[in-house]
Amino acid sequence: MVLELAHIQLPIIRNYGAEHGCYLFLAFQSAEQGRAWLGRMLDCISTAERRPEPRPACLSVAFSFAGLEVLGVPPNTLASFPQEFEEGMARRAEQLGLAGPSDPSHWELGGPSNPPVHAALFITAPTPEQRDAEVAVQRTLLAEVSGVDEICAMDGDTLPGWREHFGYVDGLSQPAIEGSDVEPIDPHVPKVAAGEFVLGYPDEEGEVSKQPEEWIATNGSFLAFQKIYQDVAAFRRFLDEAAAKLELDVETVAAKLMGRWRSGAPLALAPTGDNPALVLDPHARNAFSYQTTDSDGFTVPIGSHIRRMNPRDSLTDSMTNVQRHRVIRRGVPYGPPLPEGASDDGVDRGLMGFFFNASLSRQYEFIQQAWANDPKFNGLENDVDPIAGSHDGNGEFTIQHRPLRRRIQGLPRFTTVKAGAYFFMPGISALRALADGAAPTS
Repeated sequence: MVLELAHIQLPIIRNYGAEHGCYLFLAFQSAEQGRAWLGRMLDCISTAERRPEPRPACLSVAFSFAGLEVLGVPPNTLASFPQEFEEGMARRAEQLGLAGPSDPSHWELGGPSNPPVHAALFITAPTPEQRDAEVAVQRTLLAEVSGVDEICAMDGDTLPGWREHFGYVDGLSQPAIEGSDVEPIDPHVPKVAAGEFVLGYPDEEGEVSKQPEEWIATNGSFLAFQKIYQDVAAFRRFLDEAAAKLELDVETVAAKLMGRWRSGAPLALAPTGDNPALVLDPHARNAFSYQTTDSDGFTVPIGSHIRRMNPRDSLTDSMTNVQRHRVIRRGVPYGPPLPEGASDDGVDRGLMGFFFNASLSRQYEFIQQAWANDPKFNGLENDVDPIAGSHDGNGEFTIQHRPLRRRIQGLPRFTTVKAGAYFFMPGISALRALADGAAPTS
């Protein structure tokens, strides 16, 4: 089935021109004012059709459940949305492992003490200058329309070498979507049925989701947003201390935690030392599985980050279909890098992540519960995700090894969620209906 790319918002399908982003979070004072704003900027929304060169700034928009309610979406349509979307991320904090410093009570956005957010406007561009110019245009429009308030804005910028703040090359195994014209650069990343990410199309089981109603669902996608602080200084201290205890070098410990060397080279293909050339070869960097060559985790630890986020073929004792639990991750780092060798400078830095999926419960929430934060994941005993897990200082990381496994105990928290929300990104036809106030009433 071919996707209707002209009716799907850009970031669901393409990570195009997204090196620099500004994310405006908005609140509507009334349905009329929200619709007026949406109608004015609707023709600026970027679709998933192939984009021209030189690359322009791109805009996309998504709504919270409260935002759809304020816009006047009929009650029967609102009732057709899944419960997790209606409740929102903050109310589902316990299921998501959002505790301690990551508890929503501490958030900058989306928490119980924060102003309600009705919409998110994503502005991305290849250069900071293009982004900032488009942000100025959109703020002028907001001022002209009135009644649409900017709650906050968050900027993000790609770091040199496409690395994140802990130093790892990022984004090497994004799933490809069947029916799109985006061919995977990497032939070893299997295509996933479109219905796992875009509503209105068959999923991996050949079914089309019945939630929400068709008029608003078709060509749309749910997304989970999080602003995630990264404690770089703590991560570097931990690597130094663990390397000394285990009598390993720092880069090997970093590779064991992630499942890839910081260059992006997979441990599965470079078990004894880094090989950056693998990352440059799309025919090699994902040419591995776990069950046939590393079922016991002696090369890539069972609890490593990439083995949790994409278990591939390793869940042999489970009926889990991994393809039904993938998400498409967009977003960029925020904040300046911490220079090598520098002590903690107190600067806020991390990642702004946007996770697209057709089912928040089956995909995003499942990954957080069953893969990232389950201490007994795939036969482990007391291990949560070593990079992104909800650590309280009592967790462990197991390195499978002969003759005896190695354990790193007392893992500290390296990441803290500082903001979060669930949004729905409608297709173009649904956006027009929302702007016109012409949604079906039955």
